[in-house]
Formats: sequence, C-alpha cells, structure tokens
Amino acid sequence: MMLSLYFLFCLVMALAYVLAIAKIHSGWSSLKELQIPKNHKPSLHISVVIAARNEANNIQKCIHSILNNNYPENLFELIVVNDHSDDGTAEILQSINDPQFIALHQEVGSQGKKEALKKGIAHAQGEIILTTDADCIARKNWISSISYAYESTSIDMATAPVVFNKGTSAIENFQVLDLAGMMAVTASGIRNQSYFLANGANMSFRKNAFIDLNGFEGNEQYASGDDMFLIHKMAKTNPDKVAFIKT
Repeated sequence: MMLSLYFLFCLVMALAYVLAIAKIHSGWSSLKELQIPKNHKPSLHISVVIAARNEANNIQKCIHSILNNNYPENLFELIVVNDHSDDGTAEILQSINDPQFIALHQEVGSQGKKEALKKGIAHAQGEIILTTDADCIARKNWISSISYAYESTSIDMATAPVVFNKGTSAIENFQVLDLAGMMAVTASGIRNQSYFLANGANMSFRKNAFIDLNGFEGNEQYASGDDMFLIHKMAKTNPDKVAFIKT
C-alpha cells in the first residue's frame, strides 16, 4: 500500500513538473525576438549606470565594451559609481578619459549597491536608465536593442537575457545551464504576468518611472534586491508596463 502511494505521489509530481516546463516553454516561445529595422534611427538618450566595488580585474573590460557600443555617441553616457573600493578600482576609473564616461564616488557614510545606483541615477541625464554589473561584457548592439524596445512600445521597465561564460568544471557548467534556464523562466513569468523576476546585470527603466515609484525606498535595509524589489514595485503599479526583451 505504501509503495503504491509513493508511486502515485511521484507520478503526480512528475506530471506537475512536465506541465510547469511546458508552460515556461510556451511563454518563452510566444515572445517575439526583437528585430531592429535596418533604417532605424535612435532618438532616446540612454544612461548606463554601474555600481562597482573592488572590481579592478573586470571594470576596464566592462567599460571598454560599453563605450564601444554602436549607439550614437551623443545619445548615451556611462556612469560608474565607485562604492568605496580599496583594490585599485578608483584609480582605474580616474584614468579613463572619454567624453561619454563619468566616474562618481560614494560619500563617507553612504555605501551599498542601492545607494551607489541611486547616486548614479540622480546624476544621469538619460530618459532611460540601463544597469549592468561591473564584471559584465556588453555586445555591440546592447544599447540599441534596449533603446528600440522602449521606442517601439510603451513599457516603463524591462529585463533582458544575461549569457554566462562556460564553466571550468561539471558543477560550474551545470550552474551555467541552470542560470540560462532562468532566462526562460523569467521571460515566461513576465509574458504571462504570473510572476516577475529581473536580473540587475541587464535591466532598464524610465527614469521618471523610477522617481514616481520612489526608487528603492522601503527596502533599503536589504543589501541586495535592487532588481527584484524594483520590478515588483513596477509590476504592482502597472504590470502591462513591464517587459522581457528577447534578443
């Protein structure tokens, strides 16, 4: 009797898992991939904002990849906020001389990723804020893709894919696949408005929407969650304005 109940339980759980995967796959498949028209001329001003703490090994490659995007130079800026780094990050930021690049430094008494992002966003001149992490590398059309998504729709916030480097072991490769799968999970949830996830390594929002929602207010006591708390705020206010940019 116990064996039969156990088998029935396993069967029910397996069926539930298959149905869940099918729903995620359907949500991902129903999303159209973003295609930028060849004759498209961008018009939105974009501010890329990065909070960096002790990223001396990564920050230069990250900045270089963003400044080399194919977006018009007069329509984007890159703001990196140094969050009290003590490994040479500040010196690297100070050495970069580019008209599109701005280096800011956290004041004494103010620390943490959210505070750093708030400082960068307050300084930003762009209509759209685009965030990533200091250990990320941006592809050539990254900013263009985000900009076109906002120009062609009425969204106020979006998250988009993050591609992970191949691991050096079986466990790391499993983690890479698991995190890649989360992209489909995230896209499906937002597409169906059943749940809302985000990844701060590729997240964007209209600056005025961020201000209207009082930014990170209400969750400052948490060290992380700059992405999740914000998208939940946005979704609670107007879920139709939240999107996943599939590209």
